[in-house]
Amino acid sequence: MESETTPEGYIVEKCGEAEAEEKNPEIFRFAKRMQIEPKIRNSPEKIEENRGFWRRIFEEKKITKVAAPMVDQSELAFRVLVRKYGAQLTYTPMIHAHLFVTDGTYRRNSMALIEKDRPIIVQFCANKVDTFLSACRLVEGHCDGVDLNLGCPQMVAKRGRYGSWLQDEIELICDMVEAVRDFCQLPISCKIRVRESREETVKYAKRLVEAGASMLTVHGRFREMKGAKTGLADWTRIRDVVDAIQKPYGIPIVANGNIQFPGDVERCIESTGAIAVMSAEGLLYNPLIFRDAGPCHVETWKIAKEYLELAKMYSAGASAMRAHVFRICHHSLLEYEDLRMRVSLEHRCEDFQKIVEELGRRYEQCSKISNFVSKCSKFQV
Repeated sequence: MESETTPEGYIVEKCGEAEAEEKNPEIFRFAKRMQIEPKIRNSPEKIEENRGFWRRIFEEKKITKVAAPMVDQSELAFRVLVRKYGAQLTYTPMIHAHLFVTDGTYRRNSMALIEKDRPIIVQFCANKVDTFLSACRLVEGHCDGVDLNLGCPQMVAKRGRYGSWLQDEIELICDMVEAVRDFCQLPISCKIRVRESREETVKYAKRLVEAGASMLTVHGRFREMKGAKTGLADWTRIRDVVDAIQKPYGIPIVANGNIQFPGDVERCIESTGAIAVMSAEGLLYNPLIFRDAGPCHVETWKIAKEYLELAKMYSAGASAMRAHVFRICHHSLLEYEDLRMRVSLEHRCEDFQKIVEELGRRYEQCSKISNFVSKCSKFQV
């Protein structure tokens, strides 16, 4: 199959960012027109420097909490929010390498970057060596590393031939990793899922590291574990990779899966031996789970309100705002069908803010009624 990773029916706004009408000088966006200079092979010293880059960063900054790359939902505003509450390393949403290289409008709207959101990794999906290398070279100087998505299990990834659906084409994967190792100034990392057998998983991880991966994130679920079949991630399979790679090769392993509640980070690190832990779904429902000081659970409407303030500041796209309000206020919106319907229909940040404010008023009313009932019950015989 020779098709590129261009998805059918792609909508630019799905990147999670929307170009601001008034330019924010703090935000960097890639230009619609960019030129790639002739590639120059990295020296052995540069390759070795990149190989040890993430190990040094994790040790120097004591990084243990990583916010995952999430399509349409790890946009700038959300990254700033989770950093405030403990995330130490962030990823952009997954970017389609082919579109990033060939479509200037997509490239401009695919991500927004700011200096205080560092270190940050740009994640690409790809299935062509030259395309992936070109995309990685275009982001040189604007991020701290690039990542190859080998973990997405969705059907759109199967149709596009990327993510976990590329894991059986190990020679192609290694060729892509080697190309970035040899011709890009940035360190290359990979995000993978465990394979059917433990031996196969370890062999797969070793091939990626030998090809040049400077860090691996291992999701403890199989490719088939999604939707209703998601189930629990197997931390023991992540441990297999840690034991085989992290100490023998000096390559950091980040564990992914089952990070839903405060305390899960410490439990996962203890169980897997990984240098750090990555969370996706857990952060979407509770952006405070990485928090070290202060409560990790507050009224959801307050968190949604704080997110929307950042969304307005950093020009988040409507689809990103809608998705975050739905996730953060999930249980409250199940109770208020009218507000849930409004969230699904609105497009402006101001309108999402009005919905969250109304949610807050209803919460306060319910709290007052609950307190009144509680007081009255004390006088009952």
